[in-house]
Amino acid sequence: MTRLRQTLTEAEAFIERMPTELAGLVFLQGASVVQPDPGHLDRYQTHAGQRRDQWPTSPDITEAMFEQAAKTSSADGSLPATP
Repeated sequence: MTRLRQTLTEAEAFIERMPTELAGLVFLQGASVVQPDPGHLDRYQTHAGQRRDQWPTSPDITEAMFEQAAKTSSADGSLPATP
């Protein structure tokens, strides 16, 4: 439960730093979907989803989620480092 609370706290802090007008956009760095650094939004391309648009494949999304989790996992190794 501690890990869940920590994750929710981090998510809340991230959302508070993001400009409201950018809500719902996908941030890209090169060809990869990334979680942006709110202090450096000029480094990213944005994409507003729309019907009939392309979206990364499910394995791409899963890989990005695991990469992010590995970067932020606690020192006790509570989350796996690889998918």
